[in-house]
Amino acid sequence: MKKFILYSLLFLCLSLTSCVSVFNIPKEKEYYILPQVSTEYSICLNSIEVKKDTISDSDLISQIQDISTTLLSDLINKDYDSTLHLNLEIKQRSYYKGIRQQNSIYFVYSLIDESERVVFNSSYSLDCSDTIESSTIDYKLIEHMNKRIRSFLKKCENIKIK
Repeated sequence: MKKFILYSLLFLCLSLTSCVSVFNIPKEKEYYILPQVSTEYSICLNSIEVKKDTISDSDLISQIQDISTTLLSDLINKDYDSTLHLNLEIKQRSYYKGIRQQNSIYFVYSLIDESERVVFNSSYSLDCSDTIESSTIDYKLIEHMNKRIRSFLKKCENIKIK
C-alpha cells in the first residue's frame, strides 16, 4: 500500500512538472506606483546586467541593449515631463531534466524616477530549453517588458484629477 501511494505521488509530481515545462507557463509579478497627476515619461536605459550561470556576459549585454533600444526607441530620451531610468537584469541557471538540459531564465526590470524611487518593478521567469544566447529568447523577454512598460506609461498619462 505504501509503495502504491509513493508511486502515485511520484507520478502526480512528474506530470505536474512536465505540464509546466511543456506549456512554458511563465511566472510573473508586477508592482507599480502611479503619479498623482497625468505625466508623460521618457525612458533612459540606465543599467543592464546579464548573467549566465553566475558569469557576466558583455556580448549578451550589448545584444539586450540593442533590442531594448530598438523596441523602446520612441520613448528613449524624448523631451517629456520627466525621465524614468530603466534597469534590466537577466539571469540564467542551467540544469538537467533527465538527459536534456533545461534553462531557468529570470528577468527583472524596473523603472526609477528622478528622486530614485522605484515606480515600476516586474519580474518574469521562464523555463525552456533555449538559452539567453538565443536572440528569439532575448526578443521574447524584451517584447514582454515592452508591453508591460507601455501599459504602465499609458496608465500614467490617463490619470484624471478628481
